[in-house]
Amino acid sequence: MILRLFPALMLLLATSAIAADFTKRSVTDPMLKISTSSTLLPEKDDPSLGARRDEDAKPPMYRRIFGRANILMLEPFSREKPAEIDFSAITSSTKGTLRIAARNHPAGDFQIQIFKGGQLFAEKSTGRNQWQNFTIPFDHEPVVVKNMANGWHYEHGFIDYSFAR
Repeated sequence: MILRLFPALMLLLATSAIAADFTKRSVTDPMLKISTSSTLLPEKDDPSLGARRDEDAKPPMYRRIFGRANILMLEPFSREKPAEIDFSAITSSTKGTLRIAARNHPAGDFQIQIFKGGQLFAEKSTGRNQWQNFTIPFDHEPVVVKNMANGWHYEHGFIDYSFAR
């Protein structure tokens, strides 16, 4: 009997942990499903961008870039296949607000698409060398952020995020 209840108990505990801690990056970073053509950051820090890498973080991220800390980098697979961050492990099991800040590499741009509940919620080009901010309220809905190619030249997308209740 206890063995039959174990999976349900684990799900309940995981759901409770998400509801209690989803505002902490240390909890949410490992829960993200990231799909990108480059799973490693460039080999060297880039002083011209103020970039310091953290290859040991899961997922890999920049400790510092463009004046912000703990930034994820996405790179599309091709002109047709985007990179993405799936936040659904968090957003599908609770209610809150996801804040996204996206920025392009100075040498290029990309099209950010945000899907909520399977529908396009927001879309914008990021080629202004500044952070573009998005606020996504969610209530037990999947949320996915995509980096779509936009000209196929330095399509790197830099993503900062936070959750709020």
